Amino acid sequence: MEYNPNHPVTQAAHDHWHKIVAVLLHKFKRQIGEHIVIYASDLEDLQRAYPAMPCVVMHDKADGIHLRLVDGPEAERLAKQAGGLPS
Repeated sequence: MEYNPNHPVTQAAHDHWHKIVAVLLHKFKRQIGEHIVIYASDLEDLQRAYPAMPCVVMHDKADGIHLRLVDGPEAERLAKQAGGLPS
């Protein structure tokens, strides 16, 4: 679900998720090795850590793209702050 689909950063990243994942895999190659496996338990851990739906927040800043995980309510607050979601 995209809370702010009309935001320029969301639109710019929408069809490039695979490139973002590739950059992350490359950046953390020393720590994770040649590939990563996502297990059902990883998804369960994520859901426990973020029971109100985990969301990826992306900010395009002068020094690069900043990514972070937040819970659903925080994502909604940020989307409203950036002009997304109906009030």
